[in-house]
Amino acid sequence: MQLLHTGTGAVSCKYERNGRKIWETSNMEDKGMNNEVSITALMSSFGRAFHAENEDHPVFADHLAKELMTAEEYAAVLTGTKQYVMLGADLDTFALREKEFLSKHRVFEVDHPLTQKDKIERITRAGWTIPDNLTFVPADFTKDNVAERLIDGGLTHL
Repeated sequence: MQLLHTGTGAVSCKYERNGRKIWETSNMEDKGMNNEVSITALMSSFGRAFHAENEDHPVFADHLAKELMTAEEYAAVLTGTKQYVMLGADLDTFALREKEFLSKHRVFEVDHPLTQKDKIERITRAGWTIPDNLTFVPADFTKDNVAERLIDGGLTHL
């Protein structure tokens, strides 16, 4: 399993300032990439919604994103990574938007239990269905062992 994405919301801000972790299947070694970015969940959701409705103004067209990934991370996605973990997923709708990706991967969204409860309620109010291969993993980044929470949630090959 490669950890390829972390969310940037307010609940996860403290965790991300301590470093974005990339776990290897062999030794769970911390690769120590730092991420000082923090965006609130609502602003992130607004930006994505605005972009979706205004394609002529590509707010989230990110031609630099590949440069932020290692060759190993990029290759893992292309060659068969089957599990995808989002830390601090907040109100991100990636798992609901990316149907082709979701058809080939199991997605684990890790976030504070109250944030996840709110997100699930919003998804329900919107009339959307939570995909079978999307797993919400409740964790308090200030107290919980995230790796243990992920394993409890069904993640394999950590």
